[in-house]
Amino acid sequence: MPKYLIVLFSLAIGGTIIVAPAKAEKADKFKETKVSGIAGGYDAIKNIITFDKIELTRGTLYIRGEKGTDITIAVSKDHPEGGGSTVFTGTSANPVFFRQKRDGGSDLWIEGTAQRVEYNKASEVVSFHGNAVIRFLDQQKETRKLEGEFFSYDSPNDFFNMANQTSGKSSQNGGRVTLTLEGVKAKTEPKPNKP
Repeated sequence: MPKYLIVLFSLAIGGTIIVAPAKAEKADKFKETKVSGIAGGYDAIKNIITFDKIELTRGTLYIRGEKGTDITIAVSKDHPEGGGSTVFTGTSANPVFFRQKRDGGSDLWIEGTAQRVEYNKASEVVSFHGNAVIRFLDQQKETRKLEGEFFSYDSPNDFFNMANQTSGKSSQNGGRVTLTLEGVKAKTEPKPNKP
């Protein structure tokens, strides 16, 4: 009997799946967002900042990439948290990296890599494009893994959308999206005491 039972959920045409419990750390929404890099530029008219070796932090959320563009919307009535979005790009050798603590335990995390990652600061939706791999960790042990060309993660609503193309749309002739779950170990019954 194999040590782990692996369940593969493959989608030929893409689709949607809810993976629970995986809610991001609720307190992150109220933390300041910091974006930095080793070099960059600022377009004051469009309010766009570009960075090399970009890093974004917001509470336990951490995203890094080779290059990035931060489109910032000033604090307003419609966007009290500042809103805006950040687009990260990586290389095949050094993809974009994402990590965030999950609610529900002391050492639960979600992390992932992709060629491009987009983070919407107001909605807290993160989308992964190209060779995306998402891992759920419990005390550094992987409990589930998603692999495909596109994932978007709506962290406040704990909702994943998956597609077999980087555009977020699925194609009949596209690849597959795979979910691998950790196996459930069989319960062992205590042996009765012999007289």
